[in-house]
This record gives sequence, C-alpha cells and structure tokens, in this order.
Amino acid sequence: MSRRRNFRKPGAGSSSATVELGNQLVAVLVSIPTSAKEIFDSKFWGWWGSFGIHCLALTICSLVYVSFDFQEPEVLINSLMIDEKDTDLTKLVDQEKDIWNINEKVPIALVESKTIIEKINSNDGKRDPLEEMIDRDMEPAPMAVTLDEMDMGEIVEGMEGEFVNTEGDIGAVDRITVEIISRLKEGKVLVAWLMDASGSLRSRREQVIQRFDRVYAELDELAEEHSETLLTGVVAFGEKSKLMTAEPTADRRKIMQAVRDIPPDDSGIENVFSAIKKTAFEYRKFHVKGYQVLLIVLTDESGNDFSILDSTINEVKRTKATVFVMGPVSPFGRNQMNVKWTDEKTKDVLYLPVERGPESLMIENVRVPRWDPKLKNALFSSGFGPYALARLTRESNGIYFMFNDGNIPGPHFEVTDMLEHTPDYVSVAKYHNLINKSPIRKAVLKVAQASSTAGIQPKTKFLAAGIQFDVRDELRSLQKISEFLDRTLVELRTVEQFRDRETSKRWQAHYDLLMGQILANRVRLFNSIPLLNEMYSKPKVCQDGTTNAWELVGLLGTSLAPNNQDPDKKPEASAKAYRKTVEIKDIELARQYLKRVVEEHPGTPWAVVAQQELEFPLAFKWQETFIIPPEGEKLPWDKVPLGKLTEKQKKAKKKFERFLKEKQKKEELKKKLEESLPDGKRKIPKL
Repeated sequence: MSRRRNFRKPGAGSSSATVELGNQLVAVLVSIPTSAKEIFDSKFWGWWGSFGIHCLALTICSLVYVSFDFQEPEVLINSLMIDEKDTDLTKLVDQEKDIWNINEKVPIALVESKTIIEKINSNDGKRDPLEEMIDRDMEPAPMAVTLDEMDMGEIVEGMEGEFVNTEGDIGAVDRITVEIISRLKEGKVLVAWLMDASGSLRSRREQVIQRFDRVYAELDELAEEHSETLLTGVVAFGEKSKLMTAEPTADRRKIMQAVRDIPPDDSGIENVFSAIKKTAFEYRKFHVKGYQVLLIVLTDESGNDFSILDSTINEVKRTKATVFVMGPVSPFGRNQMNVKWTDEKTKDVLYLPVERGPESLMIENVRVPRWDPKLKNALFSSGFGPYALARLTRESNGIYFMFNDGNIPGPHFEVTDMLEHTPDYVSVAKYHNLINKSPIRKAVLKVAQASSTAGIQPKTKFLAAGIQFDVRDELRSLQKISEFLDRTLVELRTVEQFRDRETSKRWQAHYDLLMGQILANRVRLFNSIPLLNEMYSKPKVCQDGTTNAWELVGLLGTSLAPNNQDPDKKPEASAKAYRKTVEIKDIELARQYLKRVVEEHPGTPWAVVAQQELEFPLAFKWQETFIIPPEGEKLPWDKVPLGKLTEKQKKAKKKFERFLKEKQKKEELKKKLEESLPDGKRKIPKL
C-alpha cells in the first residue's frame, strides 16, 4: 500500500527564499528604462544581465513539480483466537514457529485476539502460481504412523547436525570419545549410554564394552584431578526403559558391568524416544549443576514410538543435551526390511522383519509395477538414517553414525554426494505445508500413497501345466496395472509445468525418475500383452527336458540404452520391433527423463535405479525355465523312462534330489529341536 503526495510551486509564505526572489523582481521591474536610447545605452547592460538571470530563476521555480512516493510496507496479519486466561503467549508463539514466519521483534497487540504481525516487502505481493495450486484439505498421512498419532503442537526449530558413515561401532565409539574429550576441556561432562536391549544387539553391545576399557582409561586421565568431572550412566530400553546405574558413576568397572547386566527384551518393541525423553528429564538436574549432558544411543531400528518425537526433542533441548546415535542406514523409500538371522542350534537362516525407515517423514517413493527382476524386490541404501533419529541428532546438534550391517546390498552412497538430496528434517506441520505449496511434491506423494495400497506387480513366470488359467488371471491383473500407470501419468503431466520451479533436488529426482519409470513400464506392459494372449490361445510345450515353466525375459536390443548392452550378446531385435503398439515420443520421453536423473543426480539411489531402467529391455520373448512345482506334480525328468534320460536331465535330476535331501535334513533337525523344547515350539526372536 503506497500514498503519493504531490507538491506544486509554493505560494506566498511557503519559503523565505521565494519571497526574497519576488521582492528583487519587483525592484527590477520598477527600474525598467523608458526610452529606446536608454535601453541600448551601455550603462544599462548590467541591468539587462541581472534582469535575465532573475527571469530565468523565476521561470524554473514555476515549473517545479515535486513528487514524493512513500512506500509503506504491507502487513500480513495472522490472527490466532485464544483464551488469555488459559494460554501462555510465549508458548503459543513457539508452537506456531513452523507454521507461520514470525518476526519476534514486532510487538504483539492485545485486542480481542492476540495477533502475530509479520512485515513483508510490498514488491513480493505477486502470488506465486504454486500457491494457487494449494489444496487446504489435503493431508498426507505418513506410512508408518498417522497424523493423529503425532504431536502437532510441539514444534521446534532445527539445528545442523552431521551424518557419518562408519565401518562398525568401534570407529563410532572412538569419534564419540573425541567429542567427550573436547567437552571435558570446557567443564564437567555427563555421558548417558542408552542401549537397545533386543537380542539382535547383543554382539554390538559386547563390542562397545570391549572398547570401553581403553576409552575410559584415557578419559580417566583427563578427569583425574576431580572424580566427578566425568560421570556415566547406562540405560537399557526395549518396550520399557530401565536405569542400569542408580546414579551416574566415574567407576568404569561399574559402567561395563551395568552394560553386561542388561536383561534381554524379547518384545520386539523398541521405544527409543521414550527412553531418550525420560533420560533427558532424569539428568536435567546434572545440567543445572553445570554438567554438559551427552546422550549416546545404540540401536538397529528406527523406533516404535515415533509419535512422541517432537516432545522428546523439546525435553532434550530443555536439558541442553546433545544426542549421538549409532544406528542403521535406512532403506531407500521403505519402512520395513528383512534382516538375516541364523539359528545357533539348527544353523537355519531366516530373514526377519525390522523397522529401519523410512529416511523421510513419509514414504516418498512409488512402488512402480516392474518387469525387471532386479528391481522388483530391490533393496537400496537411502544414504541416510531413519528420519526420526536423524532429525533428533540434528535438532540437538549431534551426530548420526550410520552403520550398514550387510543386510542392505548394492552400492554405498557417500554423504557428500547426498547433501543436496537430504530429506526435509522438519516438523509434521512444516512438512505438510511444504507438500501443499508444491504441486510436484503433492503429486508424487499422492501417487506414492496410492501405490502402497495397490501393490500390484506383473507376473513373469508361469508353470506350463495349467498355464492358460494363470495367463488369464495375469491379463486381469495387467488391466489394473494399466489403469494405475495411466492415472499416474495424467497426475504427473498435470503438474509438469511446475517441475523446473521445484527447488529441492530430492523432489526433482523423485519426479523425473517416476516419469521415466511410468513411461518405460507402460511400453513394457503393452509389449507383454500380445505374448500373453498368444500363450493363452496356443499354449507352448516345454522342449528342453529339464524345464517345466515359461518366463517372459527381456529381448536384447530393445532397451532405452542399447549402447550399454553386453558386447558379447548380439541384439535379438531391431528398434522397430517394439514400437508398433506405442507412440515413439513416449519412448523418447522415457529416455530423456531417465537420462536426466543419471546425469543430474550422480552417486544417488535415484541414479542407480534410473540406469537399471534404461538398460532393461522394453520388449520380451518366451523362454523355458524351471520352478519348484506344487507337491504331487511330476517333474520334467519323471515323464521320461530312466534309461532314456539325457545327460542334461540326469544332472538336473541329481541337483534337485540333493536340494530335497538338504531340505529334509533341516526339517528333521527342526523337528528334533522342537520336540526337546518344553512347549514343543522353536522360539523365533522378534528383532
């Protein structure tokens, strides 16, 4: 809002300079010569000069137009209607920091409501087109928890923490020792070790204990002048938390024994945030006494009590504690993953589910239907720790030590390469606002939520026996997949114009990869349907003698990146062979999007997935294969008289028989073990 004030030439009395100028002009006019001779007489030349100068000055004054443009700042007012009796104003402002941009220097006027006033520049008054797209009713629900479970009121502002990749816990303990030493130089330190009590952490706890003796011997030397300079407490947590040291102690033998005495927790529940919150509250009294409080968390999961994250952060900040986490690497775009567990008695290997993600507040990755077996159930590192624990370390200016225990295969991603792809470590309310303000994020997240409920993946292997029934069911599933791909493409193309306005490299990568995957897999869908129809009409018969099934495999020479094909394998089809059912421009678009991901996001999981999508063929062929048939069904070599078996069939038969014998031995061992147990059941731990 601006006001324009215009000032014309001043009238009488407007300024002393103007009055004086008028008096001089009158005097000049009175003395004007009356005759021509006097006019041209040289003695009047001075008079003419003075007259000319005064006329020029008076003319300039009459033409003056003064314009003052007062640019008064616009005011954006957000009114919060509250009850003055029950609400503390300071608390209210703190709670709203992530929702409104508050200028704390501006006074708050107390009228009928308490109003937070924020000055903004009038030049920024134009509305961003992204703002016009906001749907206020849209509430993205997190995959692991719901918005109702989260504390929306306790909002805190973040600080910068660190991520560190470690090869094991020893390196992390040594780095934490350096942090303790640096703080001891400043004053007294209280260290609290919070240990995950689940069985899966037993070996890691023992490694940390073994390192304690040397580490604390060095720390004792620094604190030898006063026995209370460095104190340590031990807390065990699982479903419940337990203080293993009644009071923090300087005796390292008591510390090591406290860790060894941690009782196992088989509940499978890890309430890590409850343990951190309680510990921070318990040790606040030491902070009051001048101690610097360090909370060190050892865990291999993301925690089951995520809903109290914000209140935990607030408690940590009240104690002014720093949190270090020795935790897992989060899987890319997943909440759960399976980890390897070996039965000590039977040596049986099981893969048990654990929660180690996601790396962001919500699962932002889309479960795209995939024909590539490498990508169908692929597990990649996200390059970050679980969102909640990672955010906690950042808010307290701590460090998250990431440790990959080998359960996530694939490439290792450097923290330095992932900095521009860091998740949004903000509150639920702030994350919600960021999503609503960006059409790109909103569209990607909407598709991600839809894909999590659909969960449809194409089938590529079919038993030859009864193949028509399986193919018929698969064609019905492909119809649903086709609808999902089409709807997703419409959703993404609607917001495509906003892609370049998206400032986050992470969300740009999400969008480009998703567009490339959807376009490429629509091509694969269209190219698989004719083959399935053909198999349904005229079922093929396996000819190999060792096979009992048919598989759709990629046709060499039909990928989006033919130059990356194995040079030892000759292409089986020309480019024209797979362009009959789709528009060429869709294929070119898929290539452009996927290449852009590879080029603009190197060293990230998005680039790895995009490269695999580029290299996997777009068209297919039928190939014979073998899968374990249902019980009672004849194997391929059982259909031929023993004397007429080929060498290939004999080898396949022996191999399969060895497999059955190993399987039978394991079953017998399990049975004996279960019979020896009191309840007749083997106990499988909950990790």
